[in-house]
Amino acid sequence: MMGRHPAELISCLSEPSIQKKKLKDILDSRIPLPYFRKDMQDIVLVVTLALACLSPHPKSRPSMQEIANELLASKPPLLWHFDSISIHQLMKQKVYIIGRS
Repeated sequence: MMGRHPAELISCLSEPSIQKKKLKDILDSRIPLPYFRKDMQDIVLVVTLALACLSPHPKSRPSMQEIANELLASKPPLLWHFDSISIHQLMKQKVYIIGRS
């Protein structure tokens, strides 16, 4: 998703500066930003799932089955303007897993 090694992003996930980092700023700059809403939603979903997998708390990380369920599920419309979505928002976003109460 970034087009480079994610070490910088991973190391700064717990720092206060992450609140200012935008999704569009970590995406591979060689690829144009998405134009269609469906593409935007797909990118938000994949990045949200990737961030969930990087949780410092192992029990908070989704299983591969939960990831597969999320990828197959229908998603509600994107509520934010793509250019304004922050990494912090995606980290705090509740990822609803099918089959969980």
